[in-house]
Amino acid sequence: MKLNLEELTFLSLKNEYVDEILSLQARIFHALPSPELLRKNSAEMFLECTESPNDTLGVFHEDRLCAVGILYVPKDETEDLSHLLLDVAIEKMRSANYKLCMVDVEYRGNGLQIELGKRLEQRAKEKKIDLLCATVSPLNEYSLKNMQSLGYVRNRTLQKYGMTRELFYKFI
Repeated sequence: MKLNLEELTFLSLKNEYVDEILSLQARIFHALPSPELLRKNSAEMFLECTESPNDTLGVFHEDRLCAVGILYVPKDETEDLSHLLLDVAIEKMRSANYKLCMVDVEYRGNGLQIELGKRLEQRAKEKKIDLLCATVSPLNEYSLKNMQSLGYVRNRTLQKYGMTRELFYKFI
């Protein structure tokens, strides 16, 4: 379904949207050709992602949640990707993760991953974040291309979340 951005509504999602986010995740996982493409998140993680300093941005079309992008400010090294970067000077930098982008199957091809990435980057700048990091499955050709289009640099391949991932970063 091809849409103009003017036909969509972008909203910051709070905890009352967690069930809708989980439903979107379920639809996306059902359509994946391989479960390796995306990491499944729990209701607890999505709840945390809707609370400050994190930022969860939802895209709605006719009252239906069709995409979600998450900016995650890690509290510890478990979710912090910046310490996994090799040969990148990050001392005294405040980092966050472009944690997740999910676009419902019928809404793909509208540039929503890139639009969400741009909007989350702007929000990261407002939070005085200096560095954004993300992981992408090497099998996810669209996300790999979109990360590069957003100006992220591939750092290395690693094992994360029990899967092979490409680690990306971007100074903002």
